[in-house]
Amino acid sequence: MVRLSTPQKFIVQFILVFSIGIITGAYVDGIEKSITKAYVQFNNKRFKNFADKKKVKFKALRSQAWMIKIDTVDNNTGKKNWCELNIWGIFYLPLLLYFSLMIAFKQKKYLAKILSFIGGLLVLFVFLYILLYYKIVHQFHTIDRTEPDFAGGFYYDFVYRFNHSIIDNANFYLLMALVICLFILLNNKGFAINLLNTAAAKQSKV
Repeated sequence: MVRLSTPQKFIVQFILVFSIGIITGAYVDGIEKSITKAYVQFNNKRFKNFADKKKVKFKALRSQAWMIKIDTVDNNTGKKNWCELNIWGIFYLPLLLYFSLMIAFKQKKYLAKILSFIGGLLVLFVFLYILLYYKIVHQFHTIDRTEPDFAGGFYYDFVYRFNHSIIDNANFYLLMALVICLFILLNNKGFAINLLNTAAAKQSKV
């Protein structure tokens, strides 16, 4: 029987749990429908009155799994905009990644693990909320740019850059953010150092 070190056990368990989550999300139809429905309902309540005289509507696209449509309407001008959002990448995978990390990580004190789990989950949801918020802001800014007297400014430029450089590439940034956030919240330097030392030792043997 092969004995695995603590970092090796963590990696094996993480890959196993994450793979099961990927397969479940991809092939169990009920999971996708339930999560998509909950996501649409929650955000329709959250962003119903997004701003003064502005409307936002989330809709599930049944023709494509994990895809939703965001309709935005500026009542002042009567102009509309919309975009499609793949919540597999911007919602399901980040949550699955986080749960997989927490399940695989062995914390001796259950209270510390629970507190770390809750703290990390709150940070993650705030991060996801910010991404979605600025995606909607970007939609209205796109409408504003069609107005004859549109002047722009630093905030408008920031929203466009944030949307194209981060939100539209959320998977890569969320992966980095979650891994870093996990180690910070757990405050377990020994585990991180052990993991790095194991990797370095294997590299030196090559």
